[in-house]
Amino acid sequence: LEDRQKMRDKWLRDAFAVGLSSTSESEQVNHNEYQTLSGKNSIDEEEAVRLLGDYGISGDKAKLRLQEIQTRKPDDVRGLFSPEDLVDVFKKLSTRPEIYHLLVRYSRNQDFLSTEDFTLFLEAEQGMSKVTHEKCLEIIQKFEPSTEARLLGHLGIDGFTNYLLSSECDIFNENNRSICHEMDHPLSHYFIATSHNT
Repeated sequence: LEDRQKMRDKWLRDAFAVGLSSTSESEQVNHNEYQTLSGKNSIDEEEAVRLLGDYGISGDKAKLRLQEIQTRKPDDVRGLFSPEDLVDVFKKLSTRPEIYHLLVRYSRNQDFLSTEDFTLFLEAEQGMSKVTHEKCLEIIQKFEPSTEARLLGHLGIDGFTNYLLSSECDIFNENNRSICHEMDHPLSHYFIATSHNT
């Protein structure tokens, strides 16, 4: 469990380092490089909210959580946030309890789903049939943000949340998204069913 949390913390520190450095798509940043890339040990509230927003955290919720952290800090560092502060805020605001409980239930009390666990989840909860190992790996590659977890074939809480909130899990039929009726004629050109009650 602790190793998995370290993997998640490393991914988050790397992600925030990349966001601060304004480089794109570089996922391999170690903890020592964080300070080199960002050029500083801490950032202000506006930049922290922007970075958290890049990872799907609501600005208002992030500000509120950052203000709570500020109240516990000494006066000389108020208004500045460390990478650990950002990791803490992200984990507290992005981890949904109902999704975490689903993950723990299917992962045999681990903090990630293996491909076998994920297969069981897809068949039991999602009603999918004939789910292959390759299909699970494909989903993990698409939704798991941690490079290390992807290489191990694990789906952590962030990847699991990304998957469940994606359009692949929508109940809405994608075929109905586009409107196929031509609706650019005057209203009098259309037959409208009415009654005395309308």
